[in-house]
Amino acid sequence: MPYMNKAEIIKRGSAEHILSEQRLLKEAQHPFIINLRYAFQDDEHLSMILDLKLGGDLRFHLTYKGPFAEPCARLYYMEVAFLLDD
Repeated sequence: MPYMNKAEIIKRGSAEHILSEQRLLKEAQHPFIINLRYAFQDDEHLSMILDLKLGGDLRFHLTYKGPFAEPCARLYYMEVAFLLDD
């Protein structure tokens, strides 16, 4: 369950980005993405209940493992294209 400090979100200027991501995750339900089940907030934090997917996200893999080999990159490209075509 990720939670974010509201003051940090505002300080970084990412409030619009976070709200857009939340809105997109709420609307999109697909096996190739992490689905948002519920979101709530208190005075200090924004929390989101997401599906559990082990293995890390795409940004994690790009940051810590470097660029993908072409077959792996094709797989991710096809999954994104399939998602957007749905």
